Amino acid sequence: LKLLEADVLHVYIASLTCAAMVFFAIIFLRGTLLQDHRIRKETETMAGWQRFFEPAAIPIGLAAGLTSFSFSAVSTFITLYADSIGQLAYAPYFYISMAVTVFFSRPQVGKMFDRYGPNIIIQSALVIFASGLLLLSCTESGIVLVLAGIIVGLGNGNLFSSLQALVVTVSPASRLG
Repeated sequence: LKLLEADVLHVYIASLTCAAMVFFAIIFLRGTLLQDHRIRKETETMAGWQRFFEPAAIPIGLAAGLTSFSFSAVSTFITLYADSIGQLAYAPYFYISMAVTVFFSRPQVGKMFDRYGPNIIIQSALVIFASGLLLLSCTESGIVLVLAGIIVGLGNGNLFSSLQALVVTVSPASRLG
């Protein structure tokens, strides 16, 4: 039972750790997003693990995994965290604000992705997501908790659809489907 009790210091450290992981993902993706991806010839034969995994998608998948881990930590313990800071009544609104933000922002971000490309969108989403995690780690009021939900939703919600679109872009047509 003691393991389920949230201590504010532990949540703060976990949030900062998750924010650091997102920043590492930014650094990790920077090289992937900026390099020129060449499409492999369809006649090229692939051996071993390359038949099952697209090498160009691996760095993107690892970055997505790091940010997923960060988000899953937040979504798992947000209720305990809200209770520990005395804002349990606002915990459901964290999720609602996040969902509404994703619902309304994703179509616009998709258009921006098509217009400006993946670099600016994915890097911005990572920074916004990390900012939301940082704000979440510092919150002491319910309103700021909901605001953190909006920022986390804007960053995380648009990050994964953009990463999925990027994987399709960097993978050769013969490997899609």
